[in-house]
Amino acid sequence: MYFALSLLVLFFVTSLFGLSDPARGRPASSYIQGSAHRVSESQHRYIITGGPGVGKSTLIRQLQQLGQSVVHETAADLIREDLAKQVEAPWAQFGFNERVATVQALRQQEAASSSARAIFFDRCVIDVLCYELMEEWEPSKKILALAQEMLDTGFYEPTVFLVDPLGTGYRSETQHESDEEAHHISQYLERQYRLLGFDVVHIPPAPIEERVQHLISQLSALDCSREFSLATACQDAR
Repeated sequence: MYFALSLLVLFFVTSLFGLSDPARGRPASSYIQGSAHRVSESQHRYIITGGPGVGKSTLIRQLQQLGQSVVHETAADLIREDLAKQVEAPWAQFGFNERVATVQALRQQEAASSSARAIFFDRCVIDVLCYELMEEWEPSKKILALAQEMLDTGFYEPTVFLVDPLGTGYRSETQHESDEEAHHISQYLERQYRLLGFDVVHIPPAPIEERVQHLISQLSALDCSREFSLATACQDAR
């Protein structure tokens, strides 16, 4: 009796609060088809992804301080707005992920209309789709359409930068996952991006200055740094 009750509690907790198994969650490639490819030659758009609390937003802010064009994480912004309105657990509210995907799509189009030669995005709609699948929800038609359009148009560069967990136990006001859950989410995101044809480059745990340097060196290896001013910004930051 006690053993059965323990199993029931364990199942409920892991279902509600995160992934107990990194293999959990359906593949995004079973919902959207295509492979990552680049269309734009005049503007490079890079996705920075990873689990919650791994330092993506810090990296994005640092790039912005170095003069780079960035698009901040939509979900975090919407969570802050909802918390300010006294909405409890905004991320668990019905339709939240679709709101994120909709606003994200607007932001990416606004960014694309700019004259910036390179833009760094804190997550994209693929992340939204992955979060839906990790929770074993049926993705909305709108999220699927936006994700499919992103693939079809080659909106982003086929190289994605995945920020590895720091393992510090830090949680922001917009994060409700544990370090272990953040690690599982990172693993799941990497697997889904690879299945969709993206190359995934890891940004390992390190002080923020070293993470920026690592990102710049990876861009240089891709022979992209000559297209914009990251190399100069790196020298200025030293």
